Amino acid sequence: MLREYVGDDDNRQVEFAVRGLLTGERTCNPLVFRGPSGTGKTLLAQGLAQRWRAEHPGDPVFTTSGSEFARRYASAVDTDGLAALRARTRAVAFLVLDDAHLLRHKRSAQEEFVRTFDALMDRGAMMLVTASQAAVRDDDLIPPLRSRLAGGLSVELCVPGMEARRVLVRRLAALHDVAIPEAALELLASGQARGAGPSRNATAMTVPRLNHAVMQLGHLARVTHRPIDEEAVLGLLADWEADRRPTLRSIAAKVSRYFSMSAEQLRGPSQRHNIVRARGVAMLLAWDLTNNSLERVGDYFGSRDHTTVLHACRRTKSLQQSDPAISKAVDELRRQLHGDLGTQNVQHE
Repeated sequence: MLREYVGDDDNRQVEFAVRGLLTGERTCNPLVFRGPSGTGKTLLAQGLAQRWRAEHPGDPVFTTSGSEFARRYASAVDTDGLAALRARTRAVAFLVLDDAHLLRHKRSAQEEFVRTFDALMDRGAMMLVTASQAAVRDDDLIPPLRSRLAGGLSVELCVPGMEARRVLVRRLAALHDVAIPEAALELLASGQARGAGPSRNATAMTVPRLNHAVMQLGHLARVTHRPIDEEAVLGLLADWEADRRPTLRSIAAKVSRYFSMSAEQLRGPSQRHNIVRARGVAMLLAWDLTNNSLERVGDYFGSRDHTTVLHACRRTKSLQQSDPAISKAVDELRRQLHGDLGTQNVQHE
C-alpha cells in the first residue's frame, strides 16, 4: 500500500522521509508521521513495514500500536513475562508504533517504551511512529518520550486534496484490479452527489475511505457483472450520505481505543475511575451523535438505565469545563468519528 499513498504539495516530504528511513538515514530516526484521522498514517506504516521486509529479508520487524503495547506491557508485568517481551521488542531491526497517542494515561507503558526506544537506538535499529498530533505538544506523553520522538524527523500528513484524490483513486483501482472510467473516477474523487451542491462528503474523502470505496465498487461489479459507471458511484455516495451517523459500536471502539482499554471493559460493570470516565465520554458521544434514546445507550453500555446515562452525560459535560484531558478526549473523538462517517465497517474496529 506504500506506493499507493499520494500527498498534496504539503505531503511531498513523505517521499524524502520514507527513502531516508529505508536507507538508514540517522536524521530520519525515529520517523514520526502525524496528522488527523483519515490522512493515511496507518496505511503508510503498514506499507513501510511490508517494504522493509521485502528490502531487508531476515531482519526482524515488530509492529504494534500504542494501546496494544500498553496491553502487552501490563500483561507481561502481571504474568512475569517482562523479560520475554523485552527480548522480543529490543532485538528487532525495525519497529513500528502506530497511534502513539494511545499511550496516553499509561505512564508505566510510556516509561517502558522509552527504555525500548533507547535500547533500539543503541543497536542502530530504525523506528517509525504515527501520532494524531506533534508529540512535542502532547502533554499526555511524558517528557522523556516527547523529547525522543522530537529527536528524529516529524512529517505532518494532510487529508488529500482533489488532485491527490484523483491520482490516489487511479492507483488504488490499479492495485485492486478495478476498472473505473474517468467520469466515474472524477465523481468518486470529488465525493459530491449529483445536483447536491458542495458536499460534506468531499471533506471526508480520506485515504482509508477511498481505498474502501474502490474495493466496494470492484465487489459490486463482480457480483452484478456490470461495469462501474457514474450511477454506481452515485449510489455509493448516496449510501454514505444516508448513513452519516456513527454507530454505538463504532463509538465504543473509538473510545476504548483512545483510553487504552477493551470495549468489554468500557461496557462492563467496572467502577474503576478511569473506566467510568471513559464510559461517560462514550455515553455523551452516543447521545450527541446518534439517534439512539437514552434507554438504548444505557442498554448498550452495560444495561444501565436512562437516568444513569443522563447523569454520566451531564457529569462529562461538566468535566469538559474543568478537566483539559476530558475536553481534549471529547473533541478529538468527535473529530475522529466525523472523519469516519460512512466508514464504520471499513476499519476493523
